[in-house]
Amino acid sequence: KVQAYNQVEAAITPVTNAENSAATSLQACGQNLSCVTKIDAQLAGTYTTFASKLSTIGTPNGQDSALAAQTASDAGKVGAVYASLGKATSATQYESIATAGSTTSAVNALKNDLTNLGNALSG
Repeated sequence: KVQAYNQVEAAITPVTNAENSAATSLQACGQNLSCVTKIDAQLAGTYTTFASKLSTIGTPNGQDSALAAQTASDAGKVGAVYASLGKATSATQYESIATAGSTTSAVNALKNDLTNLGNALSG
């Protein structure tokens, strides 16, 4: 469990760093849509890579494996949301994607998954 936990922590570090960097960069973008969508496209890649890394982590039992698989799936969904945001061609389209219920639910599901997976592996 310790090894799997450490691998999850190592996999999430680039996501945390990318999110922190994006927050700073987005402030600099102001209302420039192409600047914002470029950052979102980069975040899409970060989440897709994270999902792939989670898929390769060996977990000690079936329940932990199921949690890791669900977390990877939801990370992929968040990556897909960022990919959609990265392709927005107007502020209206961007806002529509950003405020869609599926966007919020994907992010919330990933947060819950990470908490549950961390608890399972650290317990």
